Amino acid sequence: MECPYCGYDNIKGVDLCGSCGTDLAGLDLPAEQAVGERRSLYDVKLAELYHHKPLAVTPDTPVSEVLSRMKRQSHGAAFVVDDQSRLIGVFTERDLIHKFALGDRDLSIPVCEVMTANPDALTVDASLSMAMNLMGTKGYRHIPVIDDRNRLIGFSSVRGVLSYFRTHVVS
Repeated sequence: MECPYCGYDNIKGVDLCGSCGTDLAGLDLPAEQAVGERRSLYDVKLAELYHHKPLAVTPDTPVSEVLSRMKRQSHGAAFVVDDQSRLIGVFTERDLIHKFALGDRDLSIPVCEVMTANPDALTVDASLSMAMNLMGTKGYRHIPVIDDRNRLIGFSSVRGVLSYFRTHVVS
């Protein structure tokens, strides 16, 4: 079973990812939800949402390279991690607009100089409701998902939340 956060190919039936330690228990079971049964958004955990592999960069990566990788991989955000994959920042399309729109900055500077440091993050055990609350109240489009050691293992996005609703709520 492929880990939805790091992409590691685990043996079918294991409860934890052999690479990142993500809880995989029950993810390989078919979803059997009775017609008309409704689940609270508090009961839906981020582990149930589809997550793309995050675009992770180091603090010294030049902004020009970060932008190139964001475009090539169709990501609206790059997550800045240290040498142990711990989340230390995020660089988004909004950062680009707010910090480079006037053309007075050099794109060769390291991303750490223009990233949003210490971004809000959630764990895989956080509820969909918590993610939606952060997205709504703080205007986030991307929320990093971390493990208990602050290591980046994925992200939730507005697009991912909408996709969840399209496949699980709207019939």
